[in-house]
Amino acid sequence: LVAAKPIAPGDILTADHLRWQPWPSSGVDETYMIARPANQVEGGPDPQQDFIDHIAVRKILPGEPMSKGMVIAKGDKSVTSANLAEGMRAITINVSPPAGVAGLVLPNDHVDVIMNTPVRDLAQINGWKDVVLRYTSETVLKDLRVVAINQTLAHDPTKGVAEPGNLVTLEVNPAQAEKLLVAQQLGQLTLSLRSLLKDPKETNEQTYTFDVRASRALQSLVALDLEEDEA
Repeated sequence: LVAAKPIAPGDILTADHLRWQPWPSSGVDETYMIARPANQVEGGPDPQQDFIDHIAVRKILPGEPMSKGMVIAKGDKSVTSANLAEGMRAITINVSPPAGVAGLVLPNDHVDVIMNTPVRDLAQINGWKDVVLRYTSETVLKDLRVVAINQTLAHDPTKGVAEPGNLVTLEVNPAQAEKLLVAQQLGQLTLSLRSLLKDPKETNEQTYTFDVRASRALQSLVALDLEEDEA
């Protein structure tokens, strides 16, 4: 028994997802579902019933042999945990719909998390440059896998573009989970969708940008203020 078409994590399997395929006996694993003569007898056991109406816990490629560890029963509360890598955690953050890349972020995409913070107010700094160095955007975590959007583990492509989500569940390690919880208290979190192609020059360095770096107008004001002080 093999997958008849691509199956994404969270997909609910139907008979259309499965097909029988001849397989060399030398390549048969004990976990595979095999059609034996007894299966063809009316009333005999049907291995497909162990998969139909079950939820896929990982990506399954067309032609890949099916095994029971690939699916979990509907209503089983461990479905999300089964979709996590060993040692990883799932944590849900709240982002406004515009900050969720307008519905373009889907389960299993990879994202960066950017924190937008009024740093001057948080640090309670008073100074003559009150107009600048007030806001900052900072990439707090990079390359996190999206587990679910609004509690949905997979997107049905037949439904068109995904709805913008404000609750995004990410796969993180324990230290990253703590960092995200603190970041939520400091400012607004925004998702930045990553390309499937890896950048060989990218590092894990935590970058940030102050308002004066984002706006040339603010830079000009600061330069003008400095000239007036010198005069």
